[in-house]
This record gives sequence, structure tokens and C-alpha cells, in this order.
Amino acid sequence: MGIDSLSMASPRLPRAKRVIRSFTQHHAHALLQEALGMSNATAIRSLLNGALRQAGLEMLVKAKHRKTMPVNAERLLLPV
Repeated sequence: MGIDSLSMASPRLPRAKRVIRSFTQHHAHALLQEALGMSNATAIRSLLNGALRQAGLEMLVKAKHRKTMPVNAERLLLPV
């Protein structure tokens, strides 16, 4: 995916590490390819929200958005 470094506030590091470690490089690449084929942000958010749920990371989705809107893609550190 071409990402070899990240910059963020230190309190966010544990969450970022947990997400990164929850996905294989192959799975992350497959998600990226699928997202690149989508035409709008809502579809991409839904894809990534589903991936979080499948990885057991439901707690990273904001409560008010759990049913209708997934986590922003940048919070997952995946380019969109």
C-alpha cells in the first residue's frame, strides 16, 4: 500500500497498533482494492465498518454510528 510510516498523537498509538495488527497485509490490500472500486464514501465506510466487525473491533466504531455509519476511513489508516 506504500505506507511505511505514520504520524499521530501518542494517545492514539495503541488503537492504531491494534487495528494494524488485526489485519494481514493481504486482507488490507484486498480491502483497499475493493474500496478503490467504490463510488462513494458511504459505501467505503460500510466496507471498513464490516471489516472492523469481522476482526472483532466493533468497539472502535462510535456508538451513535454503529447501525448507520461506520468509522471514518482515515481512522483505520487505510487510504481512500
